[in-house]
Amino acid sequence: MISSNPILKSNTVYPLIMVKKIILQGLLHGILALPLMAQVTVSGKVTDIHDKPIAYANIGIVNSTAGTLSNIDGSFRLNVPRSLYNESIVFSAIGYERTQLPVPSHTGKILQVRLKESVTTLKNVTVLAKEKQNKKWLGNKKKHLLGLGSMHYDSSAAGGAYALLIQNDDPGLRYLEEARLFIMRNTMKEFKIRVRIMEADTTNHGLPGKDLIHESIVVVSSMKKGWLTFDLSPHHLTVDREEFFLVFEWIYEDVDRKNIARQYKHFMAMHPDRVTRDTVTIDGKKIPQVQVSNFVVGTFFGITKSKRDLRSKKCYSRESSFGSWERSSSIISAKVLLSD
Repeated sequence: MISSNPILKSNTVYPLIMVKKIILQGLLHGILALPLMAQVTVSGKVTDIHDKPIAYANIGIVNSTAGTLSNIDGSFRLNVPRSLYNESIVFSAIGYERTQLPVPSHTGKILQVRLKESVTTLKNVTVLAKEKQNKKWLGNKKKHLLGLGSMHYDSSAAGGAYALLIQNDDPGLRYLEEARLFIMRNTMKEFKIRVRIMEADTTNHGLPGKDLIHESIVVVSSMKKGWLTFDLSPHHLTVDREEFFLVFEWIYEDVDRKNIARQYKHFMAMHPDRVTRDTVTIDGKKIPQVQVSNFVVGTFFGITKSKRDLRSKKCYSRESSFGSWERSSSIISAKVLLSD
């Protein structure tokens, strides 16, 4: 049995630097959609079988924008459009068995969702002292000199994430020592990011698949800019794969999402000249994006967008907890340290 939801704290503070342009990924339907769209609002609480709240559980409908996260007390609200009324809502938390329930027929029904802990058999690990340990950083170790940042945001959804494909050509390097993510800009007093390791699913075009680690590892930080560190060594994690995904997930609670959405909605209405909507073609597929100049609210991942990076690296993103993974028009600045 593996415990869930350890929270790591980072107190490093970096100087604030103006970002010239930020990229807002996703459909932004929670902010820009018509308010009269027919939908049912599902609310409730996610707990374990002993009624202990499960924070930051992923909740939503597979391959849709209807997705969210539970708050720190396990509570949640999910807006489901009419087109998805016949689907099922999936509830998933790292270290727990997944469950699903039909979409309620009307707003107002309160769901009490209890998840069972999953049983994981761990291999015996023998640690030998070495005079010299081999270590190697893999991923995108650069940060863009122009100061580009990217963030998924939506007032009604959560669970947005970036997944960077890691290719490891040394089978001797399999211990996960540390992960780092470059924070391009943060305006929040405090923010939370979850790191995940996911398989490259060969049965689904190599997209991010199942979690390969069974602990929810969340870092809480107040930094404004810089490399955010996730110390993975205490968890004794190994990955025996040539390819896997290093995934970073924004952890925004209801109050944060609504606050961010209000500020962007107001700014975009008052300054339409600073908003650019266009598409970028990656692998023959058009990817929509919104660019906002000289206005930043939230926590933005550093990204690179050079043609060389886009050719040599693969990065995917999703808009909500169970949204479909799509090829990203940028590559996040992130890396992982492996050792033997």
